[in-house]
Amino acid sequence: MKLIKSASIALALGMTLASGMAAADTTTCSGSSIEVIVGGHSVPVSCLGYYSGNLNGNSHTWQTVSNDLTSWGVTLSGPVAASSMVSSLSGAANFHFSQTLYGETIIGIHYGIVDVTTNLGTTSYNNQTAFYKFNAGTTGVSNIINHIASISNATVYRTGVMTPVPEPETYAMLLAGLGMVGLIARRRKQA
Repeated sequence: MKLIKSASIALALGMTLASGMAAADTTTCSGSSIEVIVGGHSVPVSCLGYYSGNLNGNSHTWQTVSNDLTSWGVTLSGPVAASSMVSSLSGAANFHFSQTLYGETIIGIHYGIVDVTTNLGTTSYNNQTAFYKFNAGTTGVSNIINHIASISNATVYRTGVMTPVPEPETYAMLLAGLGMVGLIARRRKQA
């Protein structure tokens, strides 16, 4: 009975890994690896990972990314658009996407080497990806501060869309237009 149970568990694990879900490495990432400033204040950042490989959502990795991000409610239906990716990054520095990020935002960052220091010493992990979630607010964020020196590329998986708030002049023009329509209707009725 124990043998059947162990074989079932091994088979289930093997099928899960074969389906494309990346196995998280033994270390976990920290939201403090990046810093996001909204309205002059640093906002909390959550982190998933590290996952082995360059999981940037391209045609080779989008299914794996979709599996990894299900706990955050992200389901990809295909590769991520190239406009959502930033490549050729290096060093620990600011970087930005081609779009302003709003509301709940989820990004992925690939690192060449991640050094993790514990009381047992420092361990280096090669070719790692971490996913970050933060609230970019209604004013939006364009720059992200990276604190790990070996950044390679970054991808936006979800961000809100800022809906414009009409200016007072827009409301004035709307009221003037409605008044004109009412005036024309009144003249037609009198004629």
